[in-house]
Amino acid sequence: MESLPIVDFSSTDTEGTASRIVHIMETVGFLYLDNVPGYNLEEEAELLEINKWFFNLPEERRLRVARYLYNKKNKVFYRGYFGLDKDYSSYKEGYEFGQDSVTSPGYKLTSNEGFPVTEENVWPEPEPSDSQEEKERYAKFKEVVVKHYGRMMSASMRFLQLLAIGLGLPETYFHHLFVPETLSTLRLLHYPQRGFEPPPSAIEDGQVVVCETHADNVFVTFLTTFNYTGLQVLLHDNTWLTVQPRPGSFVVNLGKTLSESTGGRIKATKHRVVDPGGERYSLPFFLEPGYSAKVPLSLPLDGKEENDVKYMQYGPWLLENMKKYAEIKDVLKLFEESGFKKEN
Repeated sequence: MESLPIVDFSSTDTEGTASRIVHIMETVGFLYLDNVPGYNLEEEAELLEINKWFFNLPEERRLRVARYLYNKKNKVFYRGYFGLDKDYSSYKEGYEFGQDSVTSPGYKLTSNEGFPVTEENVWPEPEPSDSQEEKERYAKFKEVVVKHYGRMMSASMRFLQLLAIGLGLPETYFHHLFVPETLSTLRLLHYPQRGFEPPPSAIEDGQVVVCETHADNVFVTFLTTFNYTGLQVLLHDNTWLTVQPRPGSFVVNLGKTLSESTGGRIKATKHRVVDPGGERYSLPFFLEPGYSAKVPLSLPLDGKEENDVKYMQYGPWLLENMKKYAEIKDVLKLFEESGFKKEN
C-alpha cells in the first residue's frame, strides 16, 4: 500500500460510502476523508495560523492557561495547556479544550460527576496594556477553535452514522452516547525540534519518534496534519506506511473503545509520529462519549440480540486508561493533592 484509501464525504451514495468505510476500518483502520462540510483550504490555513500563534505566545502567557501539573496557581487539571517533557518519548506541547457553555451554547452540567474531566475550559486572555490588534487576535483564536470544535462534532457524528449503517445498525445507534454531553476533545499540538539527544524510549526500530507507537482510546479521531509529515501507520503486515499530507482533507481513524465493541472487527490501528527533522503542528479531534454514557462492550451484530449486549460507564474507563499518557496520567492524583473541591 502506497497511500491511505480516500472517502468522499460529500457522496450521495450513502449505502456505498457506509460500506466502503466499514471495509477500510476492518482492514487498514485509517483513511483520508475529503469534502467535509464547512472545511476548505482557507479554513485549514486559518487553523494553522492560530495554532502557531498560540504556541508562539510567551511561555508566561501559555502557563496562565496551563494545567495544575505545570502551574500550581491554576485549578484546571484536564483542559488547558500542557508543556514539554524532554525525558518522555513523546516530545510535544499542547492546548486542549472540550464541551462547555461556550462550545455548546445552553450546555450545563447537571452534577459534579466526572470532575475534573468535565471541567470548564480555560482561554488565553490579553493584558489591558496589549494593543487593540493583539486583543483582537485573542478573540479570533477563541472564535476559530470554537467553530472548529463544532464542525468536528458534526462531522464525526455523521461519520459514526455511516459506520453504523455499514455495520447494519440503525443510523442513530451511537447518537445517545454523545448527546447532550460529551467528553470530546480538540487538541492543538506543537512538536518543536529537539535540541538535545533523545531518550532511549524515543528510539523505535532505529527511528526517532516524537510520539510513541499507540492506538487511540476514543471512538473516532479526526486529524488535521496541515502540510507536515511524520505520521506513520502500522499495516497488517507489520510495515509502516508514511502518511503524506493531503491539504483540505482529514486523516480519520477509530479507537479501542469502538474496536473492542466489535470484537476487533473494526481496527484500532497503531500509529506513531517520527521526528520530521524540524518542528511540526497538528490538530486532532477526539470524539468521546459523555462521562455517564453506557458504552456497549459488544454490538448487536451477526445475529446477536440487543438484550445480550453488556455495557460499561465511559468515564471511569477513561480515567483508568489516562494513566498510560504522560501529559494526563497524574490528573486524579494532582486533583486530590491540590485540595481543590468543585462547588455545586
